[in-house]
Amino acid sequence: MAIFAEVLTTNHPTPLWWLASYGQTNDFESAVDSTGLNSYRLWQSCIAGLVPTNPASRLVMSAALTAGTSDLVLGWDSVTGRVYSVWSGANLVPGLSPLPGATGLPWTVRSFTTSTDSAAFQFFRLTVEKP
Repeated sequence: MAIFAEVLTTNHPTPLWWLASYGQTNDFESAVDSTGLNSYRLWQSCIAGLVPTNPASRLVMSAALTAGTSDLVLGWDSVTGRVYSVWSGANLVPGLSPLPGATGLPWTVRSFTTSTDSAAFQFFRLTVEKP
């Protein structure tokens, strides 16, 4: 019996086949840190499920207030097999905290609604992982 597994780079576990599919065929350990046309490092594009050769392939979160409420709908395009989390906070310096109920969201979830106080300013960050 044989067990097959992907061969990954060391510093940022990125499949060599994935790097090769985007033209990287030498020095994979250095290539993984190079920046794609989408302005992300190649390893970040791989994790997010982005296409590094496409400048428009980016991880973007939108925000829209629901009319007549204090609900804020945060939305994003998801990629099959990824897990998403939303972080928030009033100040970037101490760091953001996971938004309750918005962590470990499967790729089938493409938005999250939260109640926000219109007098308070908040920062939001969307993170993505490969499980």
